[in-house]
Amino acid sequence: MSETKKSDKKRVPQLRAASIGFTKFGSQGASVGGDINYTVDSVNNGTEDLTNWVMEDVFPVETNILRFSFDNSSSPVYSVTIRTTDMPGTDKPVLTNAITPAEGLNLAFYTPPGERVISLKITAPAFTMGTPKNSMFVSGFVNPSGIVGQNITNNATNTADSGAGPLTYTASFSTNLFNAVNGYIGEFVWDDLNGNGSYDFDEPGINGVTVELYDSTGANLLNTTVTQEVYNRPGYYELSNVAPGTYKVKFIPPAGYTLTQQNLTVNGSKPDPATGFTNVITLGSGETDNTINAGILAPCPPSVVNTTVYYVKLNSVYDPMTGVTSADCRGTNITADVIVTQNTVNTAVPGQYTVTYQVTDFRGRMITKTITVTVYAPSPYEQAVSDLIESVALEQTGISHIINAEGEKIQKALEVAANSQELLAVNKSVQRVLNAVSNLEMILEAKLRAVDCQFCTPFVS
Repeated sequence: MSETKKSDKKRVPQLRAASIGFTKFGSQGASVGGDINYTVDSVNNGTEDLTNWVMEDVFPVETNILRFSFDNSSSPVYSVTIRTTDMPGTDKPVLTNAITPAEGLNLAFYTPPGERVISLKITAPAFTMGTPKNSMFVSGFVNPSGIVGQNITNNATNTADSGAGPLTYTASFSTNLFNAVNGYIGEFVWDDLNGNGSYDFDEPGINGVTVELYDSTGANLLNTTVTQEVYNRPGYYELSNVAPGTYKVKFIPPAGYTLTQQNLTVNGSKPDPATGFTNVITLGSGETDNTINAGILAPCPPSVVNTTVYYVKLNSVYDPMTGVTSADCRGTNITADVIVTQNTVNTAVPGQYTVTYQVTDFRGRMITKTITVTVYAPSPYEQAVSDLIESVALEQTGISHIINAEGEKIQKALEVAANSQELLAVNKSVQRVLNAVSNLEMILEAKLRAVDCQFCTPFVS
């Protein structure tokens, strides 16, 4: 009898395929100083989930990001970083907490004077399959370094990890720059808190500053604007549609404010504080000059050194810093910064002496104050009064010791008394002592009331 064998069928595993569709598209053209918009799409059109998804967009030198939005339909975004021209090798965090797909992401940038955003990176821990799409919309503007008539190219990279290994994709698009004849001048006015004439990152922009455009002579007014908020950041202005030529810009601070010192560096304040005018600005065809910034100073009177000691008794100890205080116009206590630059006081010899104080406020202004200190010898009457007051003080010290002793007597009695009669006896003893103390207190008060201290009034300032 023959045995029939059944054929074994091997199961063939279904291979997973990892794939990302990565595209970038945007404006076909832009003018120098104008807006440029584009979108970058990353689509997981494979058959497996991906991890460590990263999208990085590197901008050409001619553009700068203004704002971007991110629509992530697959998984939370965990970080957004940028790189700027001042620190091109450093990723600066913009977002460090997770954003869910339902929330999306919409951020705005407006970099400080002299800085430009040069790249943007978004990371997510996972990128699920089933053609979910991560889409980034970027809006920026074209810097004056762009050359009219040439193409500028934006490059982007998309990476992720798959079961088969790392994936890398690139995408780019080019935009032609139009032949723009007119340009503009900008951009920022800030409160120069430390008065150094240079913008520091923690100094706020100021709205309401009038900015005027004149010809190169400064005689003919051509245009005017006022600083205002741009994407929720105050202090920005723009003089638009400026034809090629030479100009001056004048800054007019609000009432009570003044212009800070002139500083012609990129982040510095350009106007002359005496006139409000900048140096001559030359603008070529289609150019933009967004370095015409100005720092202003809020109203702030100089600091004051306050002193209280003007009379010192002969042979007493004198410390020139006793009673000295100082604060600046912001209310900040700067007493610790006060120094004594001169002290001629000699308490061994009666007479008038001088003490000079000095302090420098947060704007670098040096304030000095000189006072007259009188060293005086007490009169016989004053000495007698002083001795009397001193004797009262000594008696008060003795009284305090007596009261403490009586209190300890009561505590001890509570511990050792055999019966209530002994406690009552201790109580009567303490009462007699306290009655005597009360009478003594009235006598001491009468002594103090009898003292005529009108002569010492000048010695207290």
